[in-house]
Amino acid sequence: MTLRKKILLSNIFMVIIPIIFTITIGGLYIYFNNGPWLKSINWAPKHGDVAGAKQNIIYLFETELSDVKWQSIILEDGSKEDDVLELNEEKIQEITHLGFHLKIASEDQILFSNMKEQDFILLNNMKISEPKVDGSLHWLDNFVVIKDKITINQKALVLTAVYNEKYADRGVVNSMVPMYMVSYTVLILFACLAVCSVAFAAFILSKWLNRSVDEDRKKHEKERLELIRGISHDLLSPLTSIRGYTEGILEGIADSQQKRKKYCEAILMRTSDMENLTANLADFVHLDSREVVLRKTAVNIVDYIKKALKKYTLYMENNNVTIEYNSKIKVADVNIDIFHMDRVFNNIIENTVKHRVTDSSTIKINLSKTLNEEEIQIEFLDNNQGVKEGQITRIFESFYRGNASRTKPEKGSGLGLAVVKSIINQHGGSVEAFLDNGLGIRIRLPIYY
Repeated sequence: MTLRKKILLSNIFMVIIPIIFTITIGGLYIYFNNGPWLKSINWAPKHGDVAGAKQNIIYLFETELSDVKWQSIILEDGSKEDDVLELNEEKIQEITHLGFHLKIASEDQILFSNMKEQDFILLNNMKISEPKVDGSLHWLDNFVVIKDKITINQKALVLTAVYNEKYADRGVVNSMVPMYMVSYTVLILFACLAVCSVAFAAFILSKWLNRSVDEDRKKHEKERLELIRGISHDLLSPLTSIRGYTEGILEGIADSQQKRKKYCEAILMRTSDMENLTANLADFVHLDSREVVLRKTAVNIVDYIKKALKKYTLYMENNNVTIEYNSKIKVADVNIDIFHMDRVFNNIIENTVKHRVTDSSTIKINLSKTLNEEEIQIEFLDNNQGVKEGQITRIFESFYRGNASRTKPEKGSGLGLAVVKSIINQHGGSVEAFLDNGLGIRIRLPIYY
């Protein structure tokens, strides 16, 4: 799947998920606030089973009774009367406006009733037996009777409701149906607003991502062209030199043993430059594509640096290099690939020598821990001014050299520090450059516990 398709898919999900979320939250809000009541009111006149619709309203009313309380009345002499059921007067008034008269009883005791005389006459005439577990429903002429067992605060009660359309306050009923419609209208508007907001955000994000993709593509294309240009130039320069020296030998320009030796040494040097270039290029490509599998070993970094520097004794003597090693720690284990870490030290030291502006140089290597003591820090400091302020941010780029014309191939291919960065990154560390009376390179590696 291409990056653009992934962006398109993510944008689609950005729209669909908020819509589902908004509708769900809005629906739950309406349902748990006043939705069930209004739904029953709206549905009852349209449904053939009018009696069933009324029973549904009563069942919904019963859920409200689960929150009522029993209140104990204390008489003047300190004695206690039977508990009195406290009902929500607003809810009773609401159910009455809908056309219901209620009676709540415990055995033979009536705890609450707003029934009229004709309601009791109706109940006596219908001779309704005790309700079943799931309640009972009866109707006669314009009357509907619902009888059901309910439990309030662990006390078993019987609720009887009588409905007649004449009992209902039509003004209240008719006003509640538009309220139901208003609630859903608000939900729809809210959902539309959420969709528009998300769609606008997705559009802006898509434009930004597309622009970012184009910029990255142009950047990678530029880097690719610079890579090809750098390889071409750095291979062409030593090849041209080798060809020139070879023609000089063949055409007799090198007419003495001393000149021929000089020409052969020059050819050998240019061949060595090409060998180093191809080796660095191979390392860079493999490391950058993560084709190299690091064989890590836990080592004491203090001892490792001491052993690594001993390998450069002859190199330092031949190139007038002095290395000063200072460690602020005695023991700190790191998990490293020794072969590739040797390459890091080799490239940094050789880079210092190749780009120095004097015939001799001093390299200071400082080892310490970071403030949080989770990483070790290795600093390489030289005393030469081979790098300028404006070049410091680019020295880890592949094929970058301070000499823009690339007329001095002996100064290196521009891959040495790029290889350093790739190796350190694969070790889970970081590398940066800075100026401090010369070039400084700071490497951080995680401590292995």
